Amino acid sequence: MKNLKIYFTTIIASILFLIPSLICECSNSNLLPLYGVLSGIGCSGIAAAIMAIILEYANNRREQEKLEKAKSLYFKQLYNQLIMMVERILWFNERLDDADFNWDLQDYVYSTLNYMVGMGSRYSEPSLTYDDAINKLKNIGVKYNLENIKTIAELEKRLSF
Repeated sequence: MKNLKIYFTTIIASILFLIPSLICECSNSNLLPLYGVLSGIGCSGIAAAIMAIILEYANNRREQEKLEKAKSLYFKQLYNQLIMMVERILWFNERLDDADFNWDLQDYVYSTLNYMVGMGSRYSEPSLTYDDAINKLKNIGVKYNLENIKTIAELEKRLSF
């Protein structure tokens, strides 16, 4: 809490306003109204500081909950996009050796909803476990690492001449 020092200073000052009315015996009736005013100021100052502490705590908690919710939504979207990207990598990798697959479309077409739905009906996908997906991704990573790509590129150069 940012203003905690101010609140405690207010409480201490309010207690100082209360002390004269607590210590002094009010035998002089002329000072009685002054002690009443000081006592009222002290009590209201303490109450105001306590209310300010409670309100600031509630406000901070509400802001923290909003921040956590915003982070959760943001990272959930990133997580969903990452999952979709991994699924697409695995899906396209399965199609590399498929002679019937049409690779002549423009790149953006493969990511459209119509294409995904249309292709989804043509290809039945087995559901993968997390470990299976990780193993497939590792194999894809090995298959397409820089050394293997260089080797494939060299073979293609030799075959094209």
